[in-house]
Amino acid sequence: MKVYAIVVHYMNGSDAVAVFSTLETANKYLERHDDGGSPEIVEKQVQGELEEENKVFIAHSYDKVFDIHNFVGVYFNFEEANKAAGEKGLVLNMIIDGRIG
Repeated sequence: MKVYAIVVHYMNGSDAVAVFSTLETANKYLERHDDGGSPEIVEKQVQGELEEENKVFIAHSYDKVFDIHNFVGVYFNFEEANKAAGEKGLVLNMIIDGRIG
């Protein structure tokens, strides 16, 4: 499954703040929200086996040098997302199209 993540880039890091099923919906979100930083829409293939409809886990790795997390990818299950995030990484649970409006 392909999704469109809103990834906000900050000085030395990046954070996924929302995930959408269509590019159109992702663009509408950007028109209506200001999450600071420099936002971009990133097309990602969701990794792993589907566990729960519309639920994904967003992996962020930890950068020790800058003491910040960076977006890594989108996963269907926590275990795979946690492995991708690595030690001191961050995993967020998100609902696809959950931040519309």
